[in-house]
Amino acid sequence: MAHVNRLAHGLHLQDRRGTLRHRIGCGTALIMLLFLALSSSAQAQRGDLRSGGLNPFPKDDIYRLHLAGDWLMDGLKNALRSSLSSLPRIQIQNNKIELQSLRRSNWGQPVAKMRERTTTSPIDIAVVMFGVGEIGSLYTPGQERNRFGSEAWLKRYATRVDSVMRTLKANKGAVYWIGLPIVRRRDHSEAFQLINTLVRERAYANSVTFIDVYARFQDE
Repeated sequence: MAHVNRLAHGLHLQDRRGTLRHRIGCGTALIMLLFLALSSSAQAQRGDLRSGGLNPFPKDDIYRLHLAGDWLMDGLKNALRSSLSSLPRIQIQNNKIELQSLRRSNWGQPVAKMRERTTTSPIDIAVVMFGVGEIGSLYTPGQERNRFGSEAWLKRYATRVDSVMRTLKANKGAVYWIGLPIVRRRDHSEAFQLINTLVRERAYANSVTFIDVYARFQDE
């Protein structure tokens, strides 16, 4: 439990105003789930590795773990590095894969850069924490505006999430997508829940593991 507690201790996030210091989904439990998922996969026998989506024969017998996301991931990076240090077969890569808002009209550009990176640095495992800035209208390249939560917003946003997930899995790697947390503002929590529902559905369709923080800890 010591490694989990150290990780949870480091899991404090600040928003752009420097006011949000929220332990994502009751940090200790979240990190325990993530840690156990990663460590059990990496130490499993070949049959279990196949069922978990991991390549049973990674290059040099090392699983290269890439962190992807927005500033939410910055609150998790160092803590993850500390907790996974006891697993020599998992090496966290230094450079985070930056995910910018998928609501932007030019959303495809950072995804294209991500695709280029996967060709030079194959992904065995990816951990994604992203989405705190996704409440708002979605724009198309022609600057058509889709209101948040509308049918058009949900359809287009789902397509963009699919693109990210498929890019991360291009080399048959395992992807763990951490859902958005409960926050103090009720309207934001409800919006996060809507995004989580969409991402969970796309994760299922794309063989991505979705860690549903909101649903697990909404009563705590």
